[in-house]
Amino acid sequence: MSLISIVSFAILFMLFLSFLRKGRDLFAPGRLFLIVWLSAIGLTELKLSWFQYEWSVYSWIVLLVCLLSTLLGIYVVYVLNFGKENSTVKQQRIIFDNSNINSRKLFVLIIIMFSLYLFSYAVIYQVVGYVPLFTPRPDLTRSKWGIFGLGLIIHIVPPIIYFVVIYTLITKKNVLKKIVLFAVAAVSVISYIFLVQRFDLIMAVVVSAVYLFYASKKLNPRNTLILLVVAGLLLYGVSTLRTSNLYININYIFSKMKFSSAYAFITEPYMYVCMNLENLAHASEKISSYTYGFYTFDFVWAVSGLKHQIIEYANLNEFYGLITPSYNTFTLYYAFYRDFGLFGAFVLSSMLGVVFGKLYYNLKYRPILSNLSLYGMFVFVIIFSFFIPMISFLHFVFNVLVVFFVSKICTKE
Repeated sequence: MSLISIVSFAILFMLFLSFLRKGRDLFAPGRLFLIVWLSAIGLTELKLSWFQYEWSVYSWIVLLVCLLSTLLGIYVVYVLNFGKENSTVKQQRIIFDNSNINSRKLFVLIIIMFSLYLFSYAVIYQVVGYVPLFTPRPDLTRSKWGIFGLGLIIHIVPPIIYFVVIYTLITKKNVLKKIVLFAVAAVSVISYIFLVQRFDLIMAVVVSAVYLFYASKKLNPRNTLILLVVAGLLLYGVSTLRTSNLYININYIFSKMKFSSAYAFITEPYMYVCMNLENLAHASEKISSYTYGFYTFDFVWAVSGLKHQIIEYANLNEFYGLITPSYNTFTLYYAFYRDFGLFGAFVLSSMLGVVFGKLYYNLKYRPILSNLSLYGMFVFVIIFSFFIPMISFLHFVFNVLVVFFVSKICTKE
């Protein structure tokens, strides 16, 4: 184990110990960000695959500039709000317990979202003629399942599940409606699993967990364990659906793992953490020209329908700098660096840190559903910042807007 791994895990252990103090905020942005990235760096530095290599000084500079500038942005917001009166987690729970959410409107909006989801699902199935899970190669067909426009609505599953959780929590009666919404959530989850996708389902779990923590006392150690188990099943259970034991062993061989094949099942989760950082380090050494906003603002080109034309016209390689095609993700910061280089990555990462801090303090100053929902979405960004630049993705921006506006509509003024 390298010195970097030892230091990362030691600091990580101390951060986890800090949660033992009563009243500690589990989702404070600075601490959560450190936990995510210390875990990722510590695991990466174990170097359990022969695909991994010793990084150059410049690669370390790129990563540290991105991480430290994000923390700087969070810290600036903290300093600006230091000493100002704001609500504690306990006070927020009291405020949300005296719910100012219109449950009638919320129920109607959930049904509307679910109807749109079912309509889109049915139309896409009629056009493409299959559901990925029931094809011979679901790992390949899942990426081709969709139609422009309707494919975006399919991603509305996280808001559906999230608002079902909220409705169930705030409504003491209306048993029949709760049964209906339970069926809605079950159909949404099961049908989405048929698409062999897990990203949106994990999003629903994370955002719901944030709501449960700030709006209730439901997120106790037992329920936290249950949510972790659910998240684990979604991450690796859906993965199992789209793979097989043969694939797991082949993946172990092609990933050039250094440990025994008896632990081949560890290959995918380990590589999906560490190869993002390895790809960013590798790409930062290769990139010599920049794309000036194309990847950072990917959602703009996607919604305009120009994305693929621009890629073809400019002859862009979407996965430039990959170490191996088997693992094709680069972390949140790849888009910033590829678009604007080191200085641009510093500026954009700092701005992102300010956004994290600002949303957090918005919730502390004004504990209303829209502020809580927005912060929950960006907690998801923090947790998976080691993985993909999700803030650039159209379906993530779409879900942020849906969650925000539904929360806004259902809040009693």
